[in-house]
Amino acid sequence: MPRRFVILFIPLYLVGVGISAEKISVKSTKISMAVYAILGIVFLSNFNNTTRLNNFYTINSLMLATKDNRGQRKSANDRRLSNLFNYLNGSTSDYLPQVGKPISKKKIKSLYKKEVVANNKNFRHKVLSNGRLKLSWKADKNKKEILPMVMYKKSKLELNNKKIVPHKDSIGVPTVHVKKGYNQAILNYQAPKWFKSILVIGCLAWVVFIFIWFRKKDKFKSVLK
Repeated sequence: MPRRFVILFIPLYLVGVGISAEKISVKSTKISMAVYAILGIVFLSNFNNTTRLNNFYTINSLMLATKDNRGQRKSANDRRLSNLFNYLNGSTSDYLPQVGKPISKKKIKSLYKKEVVANNKNFRHKVLSNGRLKLSWKADKNKKEILPMVMYKKSKLELNNKKIVPHKDSIGVPTVHVKKGYNQAILNYQAPKWFKSILVIGCLAWVVFIFIWFRKKDKFKSVLK
C-alpha cells in the first residue's frame, strides 16, 4: 500500500497507542516501559528502511547537495519556478493499467521509461479544464506515433478533434496514426458515476465523526488525564 494512504491513519494510530500505553502504565510501570521500548525500536526500524529505500524522494524533497542535482537546486531559486519540474521527471511509474497478458515488473519499468519518460521530450504538454491533458507535436510524415501518456479503462482520447479508440500496449500507452504536420491529442478521464456518491458519503462521514467527537470531547479529555 502506498505510504500516502497510510499517513492519514498514523496520527490516529499514535493516539490509540498513547492511550493504551497510558492505561497500562497505571497498572504496571515495567510493562509500560517495555511497550515504549518496543514502539521505539519499530519506529526507528521503519524510519531507517524508508530513508534507505526512498533516496529519490529524499534527494528531491530535501534538496540535498549532490552532483546530480546542481541544476535542480539552482532552478529552485529561479524566478521561473516552473523550470524546477524539468528536473523532476522520474522514471518510476505510479499506477499503471494492465492491458492483455501480465508482464514482469522489469518489463513494465522498461516500457514506461522508454515510451513515456524518454518520449516525453518530443511533445508539448498543456493542462486544460476539467483535468484534460493536451499533447501537440509536428510529424515529418504520415506514420504511427506512440503518445507519452497512459490510458485507463475510463480514459477517452481525441486525435485532431476526432474521438478514437487507439491500440494500447501492456501498460496502456496508446499508438495512433498521425498525419504529416501539426497534430494534437487530448486525453480525458471520465470518472465512474458512483465516484461522486462515494465522495459525498465520505464527506458526510467526516462531518458525523467531528460532530460526535465534539459531543464526547469532555469524556475524551478525561481519558487522556
